[in-house]
Amino acid sequence: MAKEKQSVRLEHVSKIYQDPKTGKDFYAVQDANLMMEPGSFTCLLGPSGCGKTTILRMIAGFESPDEGEIFMGEVPINKLTPNKRDTAMVFQSYALLPHTTFLTTLPMALSCAN
Repeated sequence: MAKEKQSVRLEHVSKIYQDPKTGKDFYAVQDANLMMEPGSFTCLLGPSGCGKTTILRMIAGFESPDEGEIFMGEVPINKLTPNKRDTAMVFQSYALLPHTTFLTTLPMALSCAN
């Protein structure tokens, strides 16, 4: 039996960490709002340290948001453990394409996805 595709929605999601050097709190992600429709192709682009991986880790359940709510369909999933979510996460290694730049990598990925 095929699973029904569901949207993923972030509403006012924030993740706060503590700087180990200063002891001060800082936002890794602040007030993120995002809607990913079923079957859509979504890219999170931005510089190192802007929160892309933190957002993915929160969706997958490896991190918990400090503020806001994450939904699959209409169901809030903040309190679900990773094994109770219908998600997957693949970790990136720069060693895969060390000789390419963003401008060559992104079009290549898009052409592979059709």
